[in-house]
Amino acid sequence: MGTALHDARFPGLALESRPGLLQDEAETFRVTDDAQQAQLHTLARFPRENPNPVFRISKTGTIDYANDAGVPLLETIASGDYRDALARVRQTGEAEQIEILVDGRVFVLDVTPVADAEYLYLYGKDVTGQRDAEKKTRAWAKFPLENPSPVMRVGRSGVIEFANEATHDLLRRMSERYELRVPTDWLPVLHAAQESGKPGEIEVRVDDRWFRLTMTPLRDADYAYIYGTDVTERTRAEQDVIAARDAAETANWTKTTFLANMSHELRTPLNSILGYCQLLHEEADEAGDEAYLPDLDKIQSASQHLLGLISQVLDMSNIETGKMKVESETFDLAPVLDALNATSAPRAADNGNELELHVDSDVGRMHADRAKFRRILSNLVDNAIKFTTDGKIRLTAARERGDDGRDWLRFEVRDTGIGMNEAQLESLFEAFTQADGSATREFGGVGLGLAIARSFCEMMKGTINVESKEHEGTTFTVSLPAGLEKETENRKA
Repeated sequence: MGTALHDARFPGLALESRPGLLQDEAETFRVTDDAQQAQLHTLARFPRENPNPVFRISKTGTIDYANDAGVPLLETIASGDYRDALARVRQTGEAEQIEILVDGRVFVLDVTPVADAEYLYLYGKDVTGQRDAEKKTRAWAKFPLENPSPVMRVGRSGVIEFANEATHDLLRRMSERYELRVPTDWLPVLHAAQESGKPGEIEVRVDDRWFRLTMTPLRDADYAYIYGTDVTERTRAEQDVIAARDAAETANWTKTTFLANMSHELRTPLNSILGYCQLLHEEADEAGDEAYLPDLDKIQSASQHLLGLISQVLDMSNIETGKMKVESETFDLAPVLDALNATSAPRAADNGNELELHVDSDVGRMHADRAKFRRILSNLVDNAIKFTTDGKIRLTAARERGDDGRDWLRFEVRDTGIGMNEAQLESLFEAFTQADGSATREFGGVGLGLAIARSFCEMMKGTINVESKEHEGTTFTVSLPAGLEKETENRKA
């Protein structure tokens, strides 16, 4: 046995506990609950290690034992404020609880008499958190008429231990057979919150109102607090946004489908016009009726221009509806670029421009969608021709080794045209948009060429970037993998 340490302020107090010190007495505690008796018996075996305060008070009122957790509470217990409660327990033999405040912490002490002895045992528990929560609950419940939000305290089984009037009204509206128990579909969220120690949320609809219920568990307690907030206006706003988005998507889909159908319907008669125009041109030429040739050339040119616009609308519609496919093949780049240069040079000359083509000798071959690749560069060159007058347009092509170890093909279309400012660049690739509203009137077009070029680049796992300065010119840079990945082939955009 070790030597007991005594403190002059607490006569007879033994600050050192010994295994088995309270073992015999624990079996004689006067408690009516078997579980509580077993708990006290176990705690008494190892009082020093018990994180909760444990005391023994002799028949003279002297504290003659306290474990380590109980030492900070000694002065408060010995102050005399609780002597009446201790004397009453000793006189009646009935256990009681006392509550003490030490350094801002609240402790509840179970005062238990020992049968056939004049000892009292005190077993304490820190309930500061519980009291703070109860204080908040009482504040909520103090003015239930002024608080329109539901507030309740719920046990683990779902039994409502406290509820304000707003809670009762909410639950009565949810069920005609209302009982003091939360609905069963709340329990999974409640149990998850209690197990994790973190708040959980659930939204419920009652009649035409929506409520968000926040379930906050209390540490070291078998209940949680539930606070309800009326979120009807927010929920309705969210539903309105979703409905507006769905309506916009439906309208956009309808528009796209209409444009696709109309494009098909327009192309058929337009191709007939072009065909007949070409026949009339040949017959007039053979018959020597040269007076008709200029008019036929104008009809053919206007029809070709209109056919190009319709093709752009159809392509954009197919892209938006996911009907555009990538059809890959292996081809030499030089002939494709030469053909593009040959068809674009005359149009460039019409605006007084000089079109230059520079192709590195090692560009080699490419495995991609030939038609879409040509369309990308054609749209960029046409755009440069449209916005450049008496200037230069330069198309370059080079092969590079990327950071991923693959070969990439880099194409640049540089012009000395009107250029763009930062605000115009932000919306450059949007469909049916041009850099400036006046540009549509001055230069024509529907604002689809660059949007289609970007979409085709993305479909072939490439990128397109632009640099521009107002009144100085614009440079578009396209990077495409030299070999199209297999999973990209034949996929939908």
